[in-house]
Amino acid sequence: IPAGSLDTGRGRFAVKVPGLFETADDVLRLPVKVEGDGVVKLGDIAQVRRTFYDANTFARYNGRPAISIDVKKRTGANIVSTIELVRKYVESARPGVPAGIALDYSGDFSLFIDSQLTHLTNAILLAVALVMVIVVGSLGLRSGLIVGISIPGSFLIGFLCLYFGGFTLNMMIMFGMVITVGLLVDNSIIVAEYADRKMTEGFSKREAYAEAGRRMFWPIVSSTATTLAAFAPILFWPGVTGKFMSYLPFTMIFIMTASMFVALLFLPTIGSIFGKPEKVHPQVERDIKLSEVGNLYEISGFTGLYARLVTGAVRRPLFVLLLATGSLVAVVAAFSAFNKGVEFFVETDADFATVSVRARGNLSALEKRDLVIEAERRLVGARGVKGIYTVAGSTGGRGAAVDTIGRIFVELQPYRDRGPSKVVMAELRKRIENIPGIHVELQEQESGPPSGKAIQIEVGSENHAALDTVVAAARAHADKMPGLIDVEDSRPLPGIEWNIKLDREQAGRFGADVGTVGAAVQLVTTGIKIGEYRPDDTDDEIDIRVRYPLEDRGLGALDRLRVNTREGSVPITNFVTRSAEQQVSRYERIAGVRVWRVRANVVKDDPTFNTNERIVEFKKWVAAQSFDSGVSVKFRGANEQQDESMVFLGYAFAVAMLAIAGILIIQFNNFWHAFVILTAVIFSTTGVMLGILIEGQMFSIIMSGTGIVALIGVMVNHNIVLVDTFHHLLAQGFPPMDAVIRTAVQRLRPVILTTVTAMLGLLPLMYKFDVDFFTREVHFGGPSSDWWVPLATAIVYGLGFSTLLTLFVTPAMLAIEHKYWAGDRKRWGEMAVDGLPDASPAE
Repeated sequence: IPAGSLDTGRGRFAVKVPGLFETADDVLRLPVKVEGDGVVKLGDIAQVRRTFYDANTFARYNGRPAISIDVKKRTGANIVSTIELVRKYVESARPGVPAGIALDYSGDFSLFIDSQLTHLTNAILLAVALVMVIVVGSLGLRSGLIVGISIPGSFLIGFLCLYFGGFTLNMMIMFGMVITVGLLVDNSIIVAEYADRKMTEGFSKREAYAEAGRRMFWPIVSSTATTLAAFAPILFWPGVTGKFMSYLPFTMIFIMTASMFVALLFLPTIGSIFGKPEKVHPQVERDIKLSEVGNLYEISGFTGLYARLVTGAVRRPLFVLLLATGSLVAVVAAFSAFNKGVEFFVETDADFATVSVRARGNLSALEKRDLVIEAERRLVGARGVKGIYTVAGSTGGRGAAVDTIGRIFVELQPYRDRGPSKVVMAELRKRIENIPGIHVELQEQESGPPSGKAIQIEVGSENHAALDTVVAAARAHADKMPGLIDVEDSRPLPGIEWNIKLDREQAGRFGADVGTVGAAVQLVTTGIKIGEYRPDDTDDEIDIRVRYPLEDRGLGALDRLRVNTREGSVPITNFVTRSAEQQVSRYERIAGVRVWRVRANVVKDDPTFNTNERIVEFKKWVAAQSFDSGVSVKFRGANEQQDESMVFLGYAFAVAMLAIAGILIIQFNNFWHAFVILTAVIFSTTGVMLGILIEGQMFSIIMSGTGIVALIGVMVNHNIVLVDTFHHLLAQGFPPMDAVIRTAVQRLRPVILTTVTAMLGLLPLMYKFDVDFFTREVHFGGPSSDWWVPLATAIVYGLGFSTLLTLFVTPAMLAIEHKYWAGDRKRWGEMAVDGLPDASPAE
């Protein structure tokens, strides 16, 4: 205690009175009461010892007491390198660990990330190999290798953009790379294929690639712009889901833009140096020349067959359009009738699970521990389980049931050692059934952004009686509703708390007050904090608390308490009454309104139930009730995110279509041609629904919806090149019918080639296999591959179906303009033979 300073005239000195507690003996020597020569010290009436706080939580690992250190990475940090550093530090400390103490790791997420990255890396390499086989087989070795340069070139430029954009590598970026493998070569294929045609016609390699760069400049720029317009709206996806998905459009935008520059700048330069016309069969050379200016029906092989088929489509354009529309309606009707349902995100194989232990009543920390251990005991030793980390006494935090007394985190063995998680989870659920006195529920690891239980109903009102009535009815309906499990609500628990009421007037007569009574009661509960000190062997301050011995702490001690007043030591029962009240655990208010919740999971083992279907059924029940008008009922959690995502994707689709329409109108200056291309986009969604039906999948709002948006950009690319060629032939003086058919024939090879490369790039993901080129292993299935199946399915089937539209429906719709309402109907039936118009109409 500073006591001022002393100035003697010959010097100045500070004076201090030390008041620190340095040891427990300092506390023991404190005088408590002095009477005459007698001094009662604290050590005479109390025991002073250094001890621990009362335990209220207990940690265990694999059935043994444990102390856990939870490590979380900083935002933007590399999770894999962080875990490696943690492991390195722990291993360096292992030699100093006493005997009998085991060190182990739990919840190592780097194993899942490593599996995902390995799978996606293998998928990228396999996709590159498959694409190169098709390109080389179609264009020849030299042209194929020139096109192949666009893959590493685009990836390098894309990675550079991601690096300067501050992005770190994650699985969504890797998946974006898998998608782009088949798409980024489209622009290069278009340039290389056109240059090949010109070299076959006799152009030099320099002239051919220069002409290809000039001729295909605007189609490539426009097609790239439409692809970016399709993905750009996804960047504005709100919420956690939007943050999760935002990496995909960024990756697509960067890499597809890079592929445009590679195709228009680098490829013509490289081709003019290393390009060489491939030796082709004389018949093939003759067919190419016929497709340019000759008789299309003299072309041999598959191309000649296609020329005849597309001629039939062009002659009867309304019939073809009606057939396409009918197919769309039929597929939509079949999808509505026979689909497997809708899911928010993809349900994948789980590596982790959480077991929540719930019990009601005024349980002590030790009682909670013993009940949780009973559930833990049944889980230890289960097949396929690697580790079980138990925390007893914890309420589980926000989002957990109010009666949660502990949680058990279950980590499964690697997939190759334990197989599908559904089998393991079914065994775990069976083990924890019917434990007396507690309710145990198992929640599998969520895929994608966390959303909590499958069904979450928020009931809000300031009328507490009406609120309780609605929640009770909703809880009762959920309990008996088929397909629902783990039902709980957030109403106050049936329990008591002791309320000590003070008669202030009576207490005043004895000179007591609330503070005096509160301090006395604390002697029985957690103790009175009278100070703190910091010993030499620790960096943390230690509380000094006064409390009764354990045997004198209990409910009866509250009635035996005495307080010191001016009248002496007085029993607190003179002015205090003790009563049991309803326990209040917590209040939750949203926007100033009190809310309670009803939550439930949906049975996953029964295919007849899915989350979306159960929510729709529950909503029907709510709509049929006559609840108080002052009570609001809202569906939150995954359902809320699903509805928001559906609305957003609808807006994103509309915005993308408007942006693409603007680009097309600017390029072609023709509303009908822009409408033709946009109609092809609408028709291409038929392939997506057909693929989901054939593969027997559920429609994933996130992944299938994103696949449809990705399909827009690809579909538009094909049609832009087709319509641009049609405009080019019309400008050269070809009659409309001849121009339509000749356009389709000339663009047959690049359309099929770009479609096949894009589909082959995604087929490994769609059918869940990959090849590890380093270990020479082929992997089928697994949790890493389940993520991408719906998105890959949407693009693959959508592309396959859209190619038929591009090759037949688009020419038919182009023909409608000139056959029925354009001013050149007299020239509609003309065909060009050897460059000269034929006077006889084609029909």
